[in-house]
Amino acid sequence: MEKKYTITCDEKHLRLIAKALEQHSRIICGQLGESYMPALEHGMMKEHYYKYKENHPEDADNAMSNYCAVRENVENNLAVIKQLVWKQSPNASYGIGYDKEADYGYETYKTILSFFEDEKMKQCEIDGTKYSGNVHTGEPLKLTDNPRMEIKILEE
Repeated sequence: MEKKYTITCDEKHLRLIAKALEQHSRIICGQLGESYMPALEHGMMKEHYYKYKENHPEDADNAMSNYCAVRENVENNLAVIKQLVWKQSPNASYGIGYDKEADYGYETYKTILSFFEDEKMKQCEIDGTKYSGNVHTGEPLKLTDNPRMEIKILEE
């Protein structure tokens, strides 16, 4: 029998785990823009826009140009990495079915977000409000033979 573990976390932790699983899966498949850019955007805005405006108040109008130049450089470097590692053009990438670990990570990411959508749907029913679904609504994607992660609410 395979070992099972329990992790106690709050919603923010679980959402962060889901985001990390999605990014990990996308990186394995060469989806660098989709995986690295959200975190890089955060850092680039902080370092090359806000700090630029703060450190160069006389040149604050050029903060966005500074940021855009850095962003373009980052995108070009990610394209080079994609070509070196996966031998793919900037707009191409692999996806579901390319790698078992990536599929398992993506499946687990979808399981977590589907759980949150199910909770949102139940709350709408209690509140008597209309639930609007999204790509995470319903039965989560099943890509592997691995058992699905089990998520339970311990307290409310």
